[in-house]
Amino acid sequence: MNKCPVFLSSSTLCGWGIGLPYRMAFALAKRCGFTGIEILLTMRVIKTHRRLIDLADQFGLNIAFHKWWHGPQLSSKVLTALGIFPERGVQLRDVLPANFLWPVVVSSFNWDERNDLPHILVQPACTSYAGSAMPFDEFCEKARFEKTSLVFDVMHWLEYRYSCYGEGMPFSPTRLLLDALGDFAIWKEQIKETHIYDWKNTGPTYGSKWFPGDGVFPVFEFLSSVKRMGWQGRITWEIHPVLMATHPWYVRRLKELPQMVRDVGL
Repeated sequence: MNKCPVFLSSSTLCGWGIGLPYRMAFALAKRCGFTGIEILLTMRVIKTHRRLIDLADQFGLNIAFHKWWHGPQLSSKVLTALGIFPERGVQLRDVLPANFLWPVVVSSFNWDERNDLPHILVQPACTSYAGSAMPFDEFCEKARFEKTSLVFDVMHWLEYRYSCYGEGMPFSPTRLLLDALGDFAIWKEQIKETHIYDWKNTGPTYGSKWFPGDGVFPVFEFLSSVKRMGWQGRITWEIHPVLMATHPWYVRRLKELPQMVRDVGL
């Protein structure tokens, strides 16, 4: 059985073009054992995507992209106003060629763009966090009917399921794990990518996207169970960029992420 590709989200190192230069970020991802990188689509990335694809190839990395603009969040609106994200109304088909061959992740609040390009995957967005997203039941009904390719972002999926924001989910680690695995089993055939990280129920505003074991979600147990289900797909780790400046063993912990995937046999 082939090993799952293990990607690192670029928001970990250079999310909005703020952080490490892309060449340095790609080199670090490669050194830490990742096989690919998922890049947040900004205006800069849109204009230079061909160069970034070539750069990833130089490092022997696969590449995917993630669209997060035009959401209802204040941060998205601010980034749009600053020109980091495209202007309101601009869609993927307006800025990328129709034959774009690389995977692009969109959120459920951009549901209408799911057919704009050949390889689009849809990630859930919590209704309480992203007010324009359709209700969870409607999302499930549409995704099942259309056989939509999905991204199972564990925390965002549970946010959507419970209709609450991640750090406020008042449930035990066991409840979180069982609900996540129950839904994963139902959607296994349509899930093409898993976004994984840990999160805390209390604490600072960056309570999500922690290293495994630093929060409330049993990451290792989740991955082990996904392995036993026989699932194969892309696994993307995302760690909050604040930790790059504050965590004393940051690079060592990054190296542990792809190794954890291999340790469970994925």
